Amino acid sequence: MTVTPETAQTAALSIKSLSIRAVAIVATVAIVILSGERSFGAVTVAATSAITLTPQQRAQGITVEDLEANSKKFGSLSTSVGRATKSRFRFSGMLSYGVRQDLALQREPFIATHRMLLMGSVTVLDRAAIIGFDDELTNEVITLNVAGSGQFTTLDREVQGNVYGSPIASSDFDISASRAFEFSKIMDASNILDVSIGTTLPTSDDTQYEGISAVPYVSLGWALGFQGGRYNISQTLSADYIVNKFAYSPVTREVNPDSSAGYSISTSARLGGGFRFTVGGTARLVHYLDDSTTPAISNFQILSWTKSFATVTLRHTNGARAEDHQSSFWFTDEYKRLVSLGLSVRF
Repeated sequence: MTVTPETAQTAALSIKSLSIRAVAIVATVAIVILSGERSFGAVTVAATSAITLTPQQRAQGITVEDLEANSKKFGSLSTSVGRATKSRFRFSGMLSYGVRQDLALQREPFIATHRMLLMGSVTVLDRAAIIGFDDELTNEVITLNVAGSGQFTTLDREVQGNVYGSPIASSDFDISASRAFEFSKIMDASNILDVSIGTTLPTSDDTQYEGISAVPYVSLGWALGFQGGRYNISQTLSADYIVNKFAYSPVTREVNPDSSAGYSISTSARLGGGFRFTVGGTARLVHYLDDSTTPAISNFQILSWTKSFATVTLRHTNGARAEDHQSSFWFTDEYKRLVSLGLSVRF
């Protein structure tokens, strides 16, 4: 067969046409596959998804892509939760600073007491859980608390040293264990009973000088919360015993107390915007080593503001020392009338 120039040109054009058609077919198949369909010759098969929409979801405008995205997110969350470490211990802490002044002291310059407190807590749960994820679904077995503090005094704006020459004096160390029990609701209010036992250790210089070895105590608290905690009513019974080496105080030369028992009641309301107002009163009976007893009554009002993990508290207290032998409920012999302002941060 003789190949002429015309024949060669015609063959080249035919090959070029076939190549163009092949490219077009490949592009069409690619487009069909990307759009969710696969084409095989004259038969077109739709690519079905494992996720199907319900009539309600279609009515809400939800697409398959939305469900697939949510499925991927849930899968990632499930993987993260599965890899998270479970624990039966939940740790927390609080750091607070407060300043207190006695308005009943009619003198200038004014004296103010500043106190810094650091408290750590560990809660033992009844089962292992992922802390911060599902630990709220567990039950508390017991909570252990340890608290230590230090304080200093200012005269106007000048820091005053103590008798040992140090500007900051350590306060007593406190160790306690507590547990909260939640019972069935009363009048649609949450019903929680809290039991606490602990002891105060004499780490401060003043307490050690007084000869106090320890102050073990026990308290029983009962709280009712209405409307999800908007309104609360709390009552507390407490008692302590003072382990003292001396029958008489080396400072006042008066007989020392050896025990006391008290009762307090308060009610609070959430005002909105993070504010809460609390009002309450406390009655206490103090027993001395000479077998005498003295009552002490006080009342308090608290305005607090909470934002996330921080709380600012303004507190006013009218109270009497037991040795003053004079007390009334709303105004107490003008001796002890405290105003304090504090900031606490939880972590």
